[in-house]
Amino acid sequence: MINTLLYVFCIILEIITICLIVIYSTNLKDHSSYYYGFNCWFTSIMLLDNLLRCLPFSRGDGINSRDVNEEVSFLCHSQAFLLTLFDKLTILSVTVFAIFSYLEKIREEFFKEKRKILLIISIIIIIIFSLFCTILFFIQGISDRSQFCYVETKTDLKKLVDSIVTGLFGFFDFVFTILIFIGNKCCNAVKESISLVINLITFIYVLFLINRILPFDGYIKDFIYVLLCLIANLFMVINKEVWNYIKKVFHCDKNDNNEISNKEVNLSENFNDDNFNGNN
Repeated sequence: MINTLLYVFCIILEIITICLIVIYSTNLKDHSSYYYGFNCWFTSIMLLDNLLRCLPFSRGDGINSRDVNEEVSFLCHSQAFLLTLFDKLTILSVTVFAIFSYLEKIREEFFKEKRKILLIISIIIIIIFSLFCTILFFIQGISDRSQFCYVETKTDLKKLVDSIVTGLFGFFDFVFTILIFIGNKCCNAVKESISLVINLITFIYVLFLINRILPFDGYIKDFIYVLLCLIANLFMVINKEVWNYIKKVFHCDKNDNNEISNKEVNLSENFNDDNFNGNN
């Protein structure tokens, strides 16, 4: 049975990510920065990941097709592969963001010169890691017993490799976030403190999810995962520039009035008595 709450939440997340992509695409300022490229990359992954979760290709009755000797559809196989891939890309991208934030704030000169190539290299690395994990997990078998098709999560190999990769990138994320915190002399690192807490919670939850040691099961674990992704997504992509752009969009009437007033002031200055007499 499809869980309505989870799917409604996924749709809300999709709307938010689409809006963010539109904002970055229409705001032509500083498209060369790594923030623009990374945020579009991250929001696109989140959009595709959660869109796939809304497609009912699985049985959803708690029974695997292979357990009753039924053939699993190609669409189910595709959903399992892509969802696993996007989940890995999402969690690994969080670490890349922390490393880039460290380079930008602490190694500013080096980062300005190398940011484009670093972005490309980083994306290639997380794609390779994600593909390796996905292919390895995929050949162990898939499951179609829950709300969506996914790789089989009960195998020991999947638990071991996934825990090592997630734990390793989680450790890097922790270290670089701490370095940012120390580099900003602690008192000026409010955002880094919040980021550290959010990332720690996310990585710990994913590790618990991988090793199936959560005190609950079913749609609740997926709901919490999507919620954490939403928080991480919004916290990572909404910076001061984006927030100002959002306020500008939703206060267009006020801006229009200000523009009209400015035009009237300019006209009055251009056509005052002194200017008129001078022209004569």
